[in-house]
Amino acid sequence: MLNCPFMKCEVSVARSQIKKHAKKCKYRPFNCPHCGHKGVYIEVVEIHYQNCTEYPVACPKNCSTKIKRSELQCHVDMACPNTMVCCPFLDLGCKAKTKRSELKKHIDSNAGQHRFLVSSTISELRKENKSQKESQSNLLGATGLLESKVSTLENKCSKLEGDLFSMLHIHEENEAKRSKAVAELGEKNTILESSLSTLSSQYAKLKNNLSATCKENKQLKGTLSVLELKCTSLQTQFGKLKSQMTNATQQVTAKENKMKKLYDNCVAKMTAIEEQITSTIPHANVDKGEYSDDSYLSNCYRKLENSLQAVEEENTELKASLSVLGRKYWNLEKMLSDLQDHVCNSDQEVTSAKQNLLHLLQQFETQAVGPPPQQQQNRNNDYWIHDYRLIAETMKKHNWTLYLKTMAETSTQFPEPVSPVIMKVEGYVKANNSTLFTSHFFTSGSGKYKFQLAISVSYDKTAVPYMSVYARLLKGEYDSSLSWPFVGSIYVTLLNQADNTDHYRMSIWLLESGASFEGGGRVRSGQDNSLLYGQPYFISHYELETTKQYVMNNSLYFNVEATAATKAKNSKDCILS
Repeated sequence: MLNCPFMKCEVSVARSQIKKHAKKCKYRPFNCPHCGHKGVYIEVVEIHYQNCTEYPVACPKNCSTKIKRSELQCHVDMACPNTMVCCPFLDLGCKAKTKRSELKKHIDSNAGQHRFLVSSTISELRKENKSQKESQSNLLGATGLLESKVSTLENKCSKLEGDLFSMLHIHEENEAKRSKAVAELGEKNTILESSLSTLSSQYAKLKNNLSATCKENKQLKGTLSVLELKCTSLQTQFGKLKSQMTNATQQVTAKENKMKKLYDNCVAKMTAIEEQITSTIPHANVDKGEYSDDSYLSNCYRKLENSLQAVEEENTELKASLSVLGRKYWNLEKMLSDLQDHVCNSDQEVTSAKQNLLHLLQQFETQAVGPPPQQQQNRNNDYWIHDYRLIAETMKKHNWTLYLKTMAETSTQFPEPVSPVIMKVEGYVKANNSTLFTSHFFTSGSGKYKFQLAISVSYDKTAVPYMSVYARLLKGEYDSSLSWPFVGSIYVTLLNQADNTDHYRMSIWLLESGASFEGGGRVRSGQDNSLLYGQPYFISHYELETTKQYVMNNSLYFNVEATAATKAKNSKDCILS
């Protein structure tokens, strides 16, 4: 038994059968008879024959023809008699399809139809040729017209070239001017940059001055509080000393009257005694109150002199104590006057520091921005007010009184104070039946409506124990662009002047209230609406004057929040003034 001589074959056969097996072994060397590909028998037969381009295959159209695999597609497209082909007169309109072997029969059997298609196609081609000739003649005419237009355009082009050269010359001159202007602007920009750096340093200094001013305000606030306490204690002492001095003066006057009566009684008694002595003892010698014959009278006279001397000494002591009280009264009055002057000077220093700060801020705004154009004046005013309020907010944390004064000035310093604003009302008198009006202000929200507040102080506190607050529409600059009647809300807060707590807030005009139609009409005649709308019982006089420090230095402070709505409801019911 021997192994097969071919590598992949694992069969063992007898030596006598080895040659016969080698001729039929599937792993024997074998070349493709069609293309000459070399390999083993099983690989060539089972794998290579499936992809061999020279291997003969049958026609897929069943025409009983075997042809090389590489030429099969060409045979099917060009020579196979069973392939379906279109009629050669397809472009003329015949859409029939038939086998290639029957194509001649189809042409012969449909010769008349094909001739008709050829003749109709020829007639269409003649018509098309004629139309193309007409189009060509039209194009020739149009070409002549275009040539004339081209000549005209050439003339215009030459003229435009001349104009272009002149424009280029002007452009060169303008370019030179522009370069010069750019150079000048560069110099100005350099100057502005230096100015900006200077302004930045000034702004830093202003910040430092502001912080220093805040510290000074804090110190001044502490000093003022101490001085106010001292003034209060001195006023209390002054009142006590004044009452003591009044009592002492009354006591001195009573004792002087008593002493005068006693002296008059003594004089009368002495006169009566002298008359009695003269009448009873005609020869008695009376000299300076000493009686030679009667010791009783002498003792009486001596007692009278002692009592008179005691009264005079008591009177002297009373006069001395009265003089001491007068000196103390004068010293206290001088100390009180000095303290009042010191408080006034401190208040003036705070006001001066605030004015200096405002002046520096105005100077900074003027230098940094420059005078704005007229159309941007209102916008810049809004920015100025916003910055002013930001500065005031820093004061709010350190000095509430100074903050109120500063914010109240914005309602009079700027032409268009927009809500929310702080209003100061001066002239509050407890027993005065009058109406006080604030400066004007504008609403925020959808539109600037012009308003002012009216504060009514009742004369008879027992009959009407309340202070009233009303709102009144004024003729404004934006009335023509607003919707009428006014619909919105106005809230008024009475501010506690001593501290930023315990404020009194109330609505005087609400969005859905009837005031929108009664007092919210547009002012067409005069400067203000004759109708006032608000709260007649805003705050009681007892709470106003006793519980909190709402009234100080005969003044009140109000915070006003006025907002306009988008559109009025039932505008046909509006009562116009």
